[in-house]
Amino acid sequence: MAKTAGRSFQFSIEGKVHRVSLACESGRWRVQMGGRQLEADAWPISDNCLSLKLGNRSLTVYLARDREFRYISIDGKQFRVEEVRELPKDQAFLQMQSAPAASAVVSPMPGQVVKIHVLQGEIVERSQTLAIVEAMKMENELKSPRRARVRKICASPGDLVDAGQPIVELELEE
Repeated sequence: MAKTAGRSFQFSIEGKVHRVSLACESGRWRVQMGGRQLEADAWPISDNCLSLKLGNRSLTVYLARDREFRYISIDGKQFRVEEVRELPKDQAFLQMQSAPAASAVVSPMPGQVVKIHVLQGEIVERSQTLAIVEAMKMENELKSPRRARVRKICASPGDLVDAGQPIVELELEE
């Protein structure tokens, strides 16, 4: 029986931190999250898509990432995921000080821009919807990762975009 060493990590979805442990034994994944334990089979479909089987339920999972976040779409629901790494306070302070003042909000997967909800120069709040990209008949809301000013709008409604393509550029609002 082949067994892969487990991996534990924590991640944040919409500001809530989750702790997860993964282990693979004979091709079957064991996932422990909080007090729940699940078993799953997983098959890659492409670099950014996989098929999951949880009990009798089959799901298709789409994955994408930009510099700051990972995006997951499961069963028509989209999530922005950020791995949480605990740093010593002084190191966290230095990291925050060296963070870039500008960042791009990108399309999580290839699709078409449906709507831009903001204007250049507008100040946006954390989690405010900036744009909507339709991919595979699902609408993905692209949200601001923090309070910021819209520096540049890089796409227009109707534009076809690739995964990772910037839609809106933000600059840190001081």
